[in-house]
Amino acid sequence: MVQRLQEIVSVYEHRLWEMQLVPRFSYGRGLQPRDGAPNSMFLTYLFGHQEMAIQFLKDVGLIPSRMQCNICERDMTWTADLTSNDGFRWRCRRSVAGVRCRGTASIRHGSWFRLSNLTLLEIITLTYDILRRDSAHQIEDEHNCTADTLTALIREWIETGTMVVSDCWGAYRDLESQGYKHSTVNHSLYFKDPETGAHTNTIEGTWSHVKVFLRNYTKAEDYR
Repeated sequence: MVQRLQEIVSVYEHRLWEMQLVPRFSYGRGLQPRDGAPNSMFLTYLFGHQEMAIQFLKDVGLIPSRMQCNICERDMTWTADLTSNDGFRWRCRRSVAGVRCRGTASIRHGSWFRLSNLTLLEIITLTYDILRRDSAHQIEDEHNCTADTLTALIREWIETGTMVVSDCWGAYRDLESQGYKHSTVNHSLYFKDPETGAHTNTIEGTWSHVKVFLRNYTKAEDYR
C-alpha cells in the first residue's frame, strides 16, 4: 500500500510540473521527500487545482470512485456542481418506468470527510499535522483557531442552555451571550476550581485515550 501511494504521489507531482502549477526549485528539488510520501508543499500545490486534487483523493481511496443511488440502486454520475463547496456531486441520470430518478449524494458520502464542514484541503492538512505529531499550539497557530470558529462549532454541536466548562481562553468569554451557561477553571492555578468544582479532567482523560489510540496507527507498518 505504501509503495502504491508513493507511485500515485509521483504521478501527480509530474502532472503539477507539466501544468506549470509549481515554481521551479533550486538544485532540481521536487515536492516529495526522500521517502516518496506526500508533504505539506505537495498538498498545497495539488489543492490549487481542485479537480485534480479530488481525483487524487479518489485514486488513493479517500473518497469513493463509484456511488450507488439510494433510490434506484444504480451507479450515479460524477457531475460538476457550482453550488457545492467541493465543486462536484454525484447525481443519478437514470429513468425508471419513464420517470427520471433524481437521486443525489455528496462526493464525501461514505468517506471520513462526511461529517466535517471544513474544506477538503483543511481536513487533509490538519490530518497531516496530527500524524506528524505537531503540537496543539502549532496546529492552532497554523490554522488560525478563532473565537468565531469556536462559537460556530459550539452552536452546531451543543444545545443552548447547556453548561460549558472550559479553561480561561478568551475565545470562550461570549458563551453566555450565545445562550449557554459557562463555568471556567484557571489551569495555571489548579485543575479543579475550589469554589465551583468546575474541571475538565473527564474530557482531558478521554482525549488522552484517543491520542494513545491514534499513536498506534502512525507506524509505517500500519500502512502496508
